Amino acid sequence: MQTHYCLNVSEREAADTLTYQKLKTPMNRISNGPPFKDASDPPLNHYNEEEEAKKAADLKSKTDELREQEKQLFYTLNQIAQQTTVKRGIVIPVYDGNIKLAISLVLELRTIGIMESIEMPHCGNLNSDVQKTYLAKSS
Repeated sequence: MQTHYCLNVSEREAADTLTYQKLKTPMNRISNGPPFKDASDPPLNHYNEEEEAKKAADLKSKTDELREQEKQLFYTLNQIAQQTTVKRGIVIPVYDGNIKLAISLVLELRTIGIMESIEMPHCGNLNSDVQKTYLAKSS
């Protein structure tokens, strides 16, 4: 069962006055605020050449720094690889273009009696034909 409250005239006037007072400040802000932009106003230039130049210079310096770090890492790893004390045997870096020649070289080395361990690191992915050739020759 719902009960409806009916306001008498004095309560209604008090509620209207309170509502008017609460809405007075926001309505004044809207009515006294800045006018809408005129369509004939020139567009704002959001592109700031100085900021863009500064960003570009920062990116270039970071890129140069990263390249220098990469170069230093490469040289360090190269030095470590060259100073290894573990006997590695023969290392033949290969790729798809020279793998048949490398396999032939390994077979020749084995034929003449060289039994050193032979590593053949491959640069990139082996295609299926090269894999078949490699597996056929190595067995």
